[in-house]
Amino acid sequence: MSSKQRETTVLRPSLKKQQAQAQARSKDSDAKRHVTFATPKLPSFKCNLPKQQLTSDQSISKSRKQKSVDAHRKRIPSVELVELRTKKNKHNEQIIRLCEAQEALVKSSYVIRRMGKEAKEQETAATALLQNAVLLIETDVLRSFEAQKIGDLLDNVEQQQHKIAQDLCEGTSGYNEKIASIEKALAAIGKCNEMLDMQFTFEENKEGFSVAEEMKLLSTDIETRNTLYNRYLYFYCKIMYFTLIVVCKLAMTTCI
Repeated sequence: MSSKQRETTVLRPSLKKQQAQAQARSKDSDAKRHVTFATPKLPSFKCNLPKQQLTSDQSISKSRKQKSVDAHRKRIPSVELVELRTKKNKHNEQIIRLCEAQEALVKSSYVIRRMGKEAKEQETAATALLQNAVLLIETDVLRSFEAQKIGDLLDNVEQQQHKIAQDLCEGTSGYNEKIASIEKALAAIGKCNEMLDMQFTFEENKEGFSVAEEMKLLSTDIETRNTLYNRYLYFYCKIMYFTLIVVCKLAMTTCI
């Protein structure tokens, strides 16, 4: 098949009609363009021989020129063929552009998928970081709460220790007063004993006392001694009680 037949198979029916009309026009133009070659006239007997050679050479050169012109005209394409070729070229360019656009779309879809995967990975990493941050914040809050609780306990312990110290100071001040009173009582007892000794010595020189008087004196001595002993026991028990309280509170603070 020739190139013209291939072009007609590819074209649409409307273009085929246009091509048929163009071919008919080209045939008419070719018929009009047809050149009739003039036959050289027979030389007369009067003409000499070099003139006949000149006419034959001229006719040959004319025929050659005409053939070259016809060949050049056949090589020049018609306007419709040029339009068809430009249309085909446009279609081919559109197809090429579509192919390029398709390739660009494929590449962009691949890039979008890859970016989507990376975005998912980054999202998972971000969620993990957020969870870790939340855990750290929770632990920090718990630690701060525990630290505040420990601080409150320490403040309470300090207040209790201060109160215990005040109680001890007050107790010791009371004990000092009691000790002073006991010392006074002992001094009074000593004076009483001295007076009794003086009385006994004085009465030994005199007549002896009666039994009732001696019993009274003994009962007074016993009562004074009992009072002194009871005060001493009370003082001793008070000191032991406060020491036990202090030891228990210190043990509780160390356990906390």
